Amino acid sequence: MSHPIIGNPNEVNGDFFLEFHDPNLHIKKENSFYIIRPNPESFVIENEYFKQLFDEKKIILSWKIYSSKTFFNVSSQNFKEVKFSTNKISGSFEISFCLCANQDFEFNPPKGAVNSFFEGKTKIDKGCIISKETKFRINPNIVNRGGISSILEFRYMDELDKEFDVRYNDNSGRIVVYIKDKSFYNILNSLTTKKQTKKIAINSFFSSIIIEAIRLLSTDEHFDWADDLKAVIDFDDENKEFYSEFDNAINVYDEKFGNDGFLRNSIFQINKLTE
Repeated sequence: MSHPIIGNPNEVNGDFFLEFHDPNLHIKKENSFYIIRPNPESFVIENEYFKQLFDEKKIILSWKIYSSKTFFNVSSQNFKEVKFSTNKISGSFEISFCLCANQDFEFNPPKGAVNSFFEGKTKIDKGCIISKETKFRINPNIVNRGGISSILEFRYMDELDKEFDVRYNDNSGRIVVYIKDKSFYNILNSLTTKKQTKKIAINSFFSSIIIEAIRLLSTDEHFDWADDLKAVIDFDDENKEFYSEFDNAINVYDEKFGNDGFLRNSIFQINKLTE
C-alpha cells in the first residue's frame, strides 16, 4: 500500500513549512563562500502524527542545493548549514527540501490524521520521501569584489588611460569595471563587502552600468552574464524590445534594485555613514 504525502491536502490533514535565512557571503582575501542554512524557528509541522515522527527522529528534514549550470549538488539534513565556495556555482542556484524517512519504521497514524484510505499500518523504508518537495531559487549577487559575482565585478588596473573602463564582453564572462584609482578601488571593496553599504554602492556607483546591461539584453549579442541578469529582473523574452528603451531600462532597474527612493538618497546615506 502506498503512503500519504504531507503537503497534499487530499492525503494528510495539515501541512509543513520552512524558511531559509538569507544566504551569507563570507569573503576572506580572494576566497569567498556562501553559507546556507534553514531557519529552525520557522519550521512547523501542522500534523501531530508527522510531528511525532520528526521528534522521534524517524523522519528528518532533507534539503539540497543544486546549480543547473555547473551541476554542483550538495545535500544536508535538518538545520545543519552548508558552506561552499562561490566558484562552485555560476549565477542563480536552486534550494529544495522535503521530509523523508531516517530509518525503516511502521507508519500507523491515528484516526483523522490522514485520509481514511491511508489508515492502517504501512511499512516505510529508510530514504522514502513522505512530503511534497518545495523548491525555490536564489538569484546571484549583482556585484562584489574580485571574481565572486556572476554579473558584475571590478578590478584595479593602474595602467588605464582613463579613470575607469567598463567591458561588457570581458573574457571572464562578467561585466568588468577596471578602475585606475587604487584608493577608490579600496573604497568600493569596503562598501561592497558589508551588508550595510553594499546596496548603497550598487545604486551609487554601478547603476548606469547595470541599466546599460539591461538595455543590452534586448540585442541578439550573446553575453555570458545575460541569463543571470534576466533571472534577477524577471526578463520577458517575448517583449525584449521593451528593454532597449532607456526610460524603460531605468524603470526596471528602479523596480528591482531601488527601494523607497534608495537610488536618489544613496549619496546622502554614504555621506552620513562616513561622518
